[in-house]
Amino acid sequence: MIRRTVDDRFFLIAQDDHAKLAGALARHWGNGRFCRPQPDASTILATDEHDCGWPSHDLTPTLNKNGLPLDVFETPREMALRIWNASVDQTAGRDAYAQLLVSLHVLFLSVHVPITDPIDRFEVNKFQHRQVELQEQLRRQLELPTGMPLKLGLADDSKTEQEQWLSLNFRMLQALDLISLALCCTQPPFSTTRPVLDQPVGIPAPLTINRVDEQAVRVSPWPFDEAEFELEIPYRPVRAVKFDCEESFQREFAAAPIRKLSQRLMSLSG
Repeated sequence: MIRRTVDDRFFLIAQDDHAKLAGALARHWGNGRFCRPQPDASTILATDEHDCGWPSHDLTPTLNKNGLPLDVFETPREMALRIWNASVDQTAGRDAYAQLLVSLHVLFLSVHVPITDPIDRFEVNKFQHRQVELQEQLRRQLELPTGMPLKLGLADDSKTEQEQWLSLNFRMLQALDLISLALCCTQPPFSTTRPVLDQPVGIPAPLTINRVDEQAVRVSPWPFDEAEFELEIPYRPVRAVKFDCEESFQREFAAAPIRKLSQRLMSLSG
């Protein structure tokens, strides 16, 4: 769940809707500088489904320790691992390449979450080993190499076309994840993406993300095939207050109407 503050309301945006927004933008990725992903359909499916485990929480959302609707960046370790596992498992049997990309995504997230508790570290390590084993199985199924050094499931310095495309597609998914978060969150949580390959043999370069105002976000360099996008993001409004208990919050959430947040995505020169 994304908790966006607007005046005296929290706009609560489901993680799966944020992912669907990224997937919608993935369908327009590519122009004279940025190439379309290959395989196209599998990569778009992975972008669509990279948070598909989240409805298990977001249909009955919870509160954080301060009595506010739990935001995705406040997710406890146990909940995060359960949801990440669900996202990977729910893509099983549908598209092996898409499942591989989703597994790469949650593996990356697990490595970049700060953990100090030894028990948490043990559970995260088990999760990571499971993803590495699954990725090896999926690589065999997809006839991708398995006997090479990998970092977080990728061989970024590989000269093989298959590995270059896998890195390219994964970086695209990550970039669209951050662009969608910038459109959904109160403030963009990141101002740049990781380097995105504009071509499989090109030089990696990050995308810059800027919030212009409450309704607009700019991205540079522009990776899409349209000049700009007018977007609508589903959300439920609830009072921006500290709730006394989850039951009262969940009742208010369930009774809140689903509305649409209008957002505009533009290039820096637009």
